[in-house]
Amino acid sequence: MGMEKDKNFNKTLRGTVQRVYQKEGAMAFYNGMIPSLLGIILYHGIGFFTYHYLKDELKRTHPEWSRSKISDFVFAAVGGCFAQISKGREKFINK
Repeated sequence: MGMEKDKNFNKTLRGTVQRVYQKEGAMAFYNGMIPSLLGIILYHGIGFFTYHYLKDELKRTHPEWSRSKISDFVFAAVGGCFAQISKGREKFINK
């Protein structure tokens, strides 16, 4: 008593791609691309903005520390944290 195999079932990637193309057309391969790209752009934008904002504030307030590699590391980590937090909030907002 096994499961019946679908006649249209394809075991290969090539067969699956052909089937999707024939049934749904070329645009089926691009569904969801725009929201994904927007999410990536926002994620990296928030990280870069946070990093550069903190870096500029450090230059303004403590110019002698602005060339420190440790500050670069810390600001990049903080920027990454803000980007991750915003990404997590985005999932809850979109639901």
